[in-house]
Amino acid sequence: MNIPEIPDNSLTEEITEIIRLCGKYEKEYEFVFAPPLAEIEMTAWEQVHGIILPCHVKDWLAFSNGSTIAYDKLFGLDGFIVGHSQLPEELVIIGSTHDESLCFSRITHEIVRYGTSETRRYEDLRDFLRSTVIRSLRRG
Repeated sequence: MNIPEIPDNSLTEEITEIIRLCGKYEKEYEFVFAPPLAEIEMTAWEQVHGIILPCHVKDWLAFSNGSTIAYDKLFGLDGFIVGHSQLPEELVIIGSTHDESLCFSRITHEIVRYGTSETRRYEDLRDFLRSTVIRSLRRG
């Protein structure tokens, strides 16, 4: 498993814990971390799309521009989907978890799990990582 350098930002604690847990379950699940994305590329994407990326999303991209953590995927910036016809217009798809789309709201910057049965909202990406990804990995 190739792990990019952990940045010193708002997600350092969560990233460090995820990496620790990945080492523990490396043989049981898939873990992939693409190299980080430069700030200039994030800014260019924001200008092209007219959308401000949430800070925690930028902080994750500064660690990994695309990752698979067991059953959760956080897409690289070039995989983000703006204006998906089956989702509310405010949502930008940034990943997937099980059979749900993982999105952020352009309006509130909340992270939203949008699925067929229910919609779950998280304050931000840090909240999602703590309450879903890290909790799930700790349970094994």
